[in-house]
Amino acid sequence: MGKTLRIQKTAEKLANEILTILKERHNYRWLRLIDQVQASAASVAHCISEGHGRTTIGEKLQMLSIANGSLQETITAIGELEAVGILNNEESVRFATEYKQLSASILLFAAAQLDKHPHYNGAYRAFALRGLKLRAFIRSRKKTTSP
Repeated sequence: MGKTLRIQKTAEKLANEILTILKERHNYRWLRLIDQVQASAASVAHCISEGHGRTTIGEKLQMLSIANGSLQETITAIGELEAVGILNNEESVRFATEYKQLSASILLFAAAQLDKHPHYNGAYRAFALRGLKLRAFIRSRKKTTSP
């Protein structure tokens, strides 16, 4: 597939930003934690890309679910990086916020996939349903904040 998804580009941008900081502040004492963050951050974009290349809705949703799991792991590790002094509070908050926004985008993308395949009833339907619930919540908030 030649087209790169927006969520994949965002995941790649965030991974590159955090990897650059980790390279600059390399600390052998926390090498395992740094390696874990590098792996989980890169995994988000890789899984989105792999899912985009899959043919069935179940495979696509499975890979989006795995990407979201890696993303949650990255958020946890970001807090640990701050706790040991590799990231400052401002960086930690920024990365955590951007990763949470990306998580919401992944869920919304999963919901869009389910819209295209409403009869899909496989194991990853529950993951896509989380996206449908998020979309409904966002729409309800827009209605209550509109003039």
